[in-house]
Amino acid sequence: MDGNPETAIEELFDSYASDVYRFVRYMIGDSPDIDDIIQEIFYRAYKSWHQFRGQASAKTWLLRMARNYVIDQLRRTKRRPKYLDIADCQIAVQHDPLARIEMEELILKLPAKYRQVIILRYVEACSVHDTAIVLGWSESKVRTCAHRALKMLRSILEESCMKGAGTSGI
Repeated sequence: MDGNPETAIEELFDSYASDVYRFVRYMIGDSPDIDDIIQEIFYRAYKSWHQFRGQASAKTWLLRMARNYVIDQLRRTKRRPKYLDIADCQIAVQHDPLARIEMEELILKLPAKYRQVIILRYVEACSVHDTAIVLGWSESKVRTCAHRALKMLRSILEESCMKGAGTSGI
């Protein structure tokens, strides 16, 4: 990346704006403020470019910055993240709108920390290392939470299948 902050941020924006947008949208849902939030995140990235040490990827750095900013905003307004729209979900439901909606509903049933790890690991396709950096967790905690989240998803899916089977046979 170029040492010039303006050029570097332009490159980051071109490369990662859609990832940051999608991540923020998962946290707050469709909001009329989302463009302002994205703009503020990249403005903050520009202002703190001199602090970027390259220990993590630029994408990880931006997602961490986005997460922190959104959490601060949610605290100010005392709203909880919603994590909506799994539009680009990598979990075998990419081309089936009905399956995507069902997966979204399942993910929304998970506790917030499990939703975060599922979204980062399986929707954003972040590595365990990058997910740990974004969430401020250890890699071990990321692996454990991902495992538990997938186990919960399986359980929720089995439960919903049992309910579906019970009602369709009437």
